[in-house]
Amino acid sequence: MAKVIDIITDYVINAEGLLCPMPVLKLAKKATQVENESVILLRATDPMAPLDSEHFCGQKGYEFLGVEVEKIENIEVFLIKIRT
Repeated sequence: MAKVIDIITDYVINAEGLLCPMPVLKLAKKATQVENESVILLRATDPMAPLDSEHFCGQKGYEFLGVEVEKIENIEVFLIKIRT
């Protein structure tokens, strides 16, 4: 199975440093602005962002593609991908 990071991304949202609910609100806004089948990467440092994003996808019918964690200077950055 391909790693989440290897899935081609159409749009990137940088929500690093933002706390709940801002990362998922930015994701929700972008999801309404893109074409169907677009892949969105959400970069977030909020530890709730992966769970919130997965729940958002379930509510809206989007495909939650997964999460990977990238460590940058002892800060966890969650790489979350969805398909609209």
